[in-house]
Amino acid sequence: MPTDTNLSKLTPEEFANFFMEGLKQEFSTYELQVNKVGFLGYLINMLGNITYDAKIYKDMLFKEAFPATAQQDDNIYLHGSIYGYKPNLATPALAYGTISFDFSLLPTPSSSVIRQDVVFGVRSPMTQIAVDNVVFSSNSIYTFVKEKEACRTVVSRADGTVSTYPSSHQLLTVDFDNFKQERPEIVEFVLPNYNYGSYYTYTFTVDGEYISDIHVFIKMPDDTRYVEYDVVKVKYLIDPSANTVFFNQTASNTYTIEFGSGI
Repeated sequence: MPTDTNLSKLTPEEFANFFMEGLKQEFSTYELQVNKVGFLGYLINMLGNITYDAKIYKDMLFKEAFPATAQQDDNIYLHGSIYGYKPNLATPALAYGTISFDFSLLPTPSSSVIRQDVVFGVRSPMTQIAVDNVVFSSNSIYTFVKEKEACRTVVSRADGTVSTYPSSHQLLTVDFDNFKQERPEIVEFVLPNYNYGSYYTYTFTVDGEYISDIHVFIKMPDDTRYVEYDVVKVKYLIDPSANTVFFNQTASNTYTIEFGSGI
């Protein structure tokens, strides 16, 4: 058979010609005539198409098997998960600015007053500010403290972290802390019965907005407390009994959550 042909770049028709030339060389020893008509021609053309499809399939598998060459989203996420990568969702815009409070504007306290606290911010619902008619929200709480002649600002966050900013003046100024252009939305629904070993897919759409974070809490029918489940994109090597759900984006504004891992 021909040995100087680059098989990696042949089309189905060129594969058929390649096999035909090989048969001609083999059969020439026996003085047999070979052409592309009849049943033999049909087999040769079918073989050319099958070989081409097998080559394309093998090339795709080889390409998708490596992180540097993979192109399909599922495979890219799979490779990334092996190395501990977790894709991020949308990043909300942040507002930058300062918050100030001046203790000198308050009436002079009596001598029995040792400490004064002024609190700004709430967590439920979150504190909101408007910048050029764009609303930003934060769950940080600002406490302006004057204790004797010392002043400080204490910023406490929902995750439990606290930052303290001392000041030598009665006018306290602190930067905005985590004011984001986002709003929380809570959706509750009941999972129907579904076959053991399968997944129940919950589909939802988000129009005109983007998802920056997602948390899933599940309560069993005979339980009174909610348990938070991990939200992942890749099912690879996930323990079937793990508290995990699978989240994916199937279109520009359509998302799915698959339940079934330990539920």
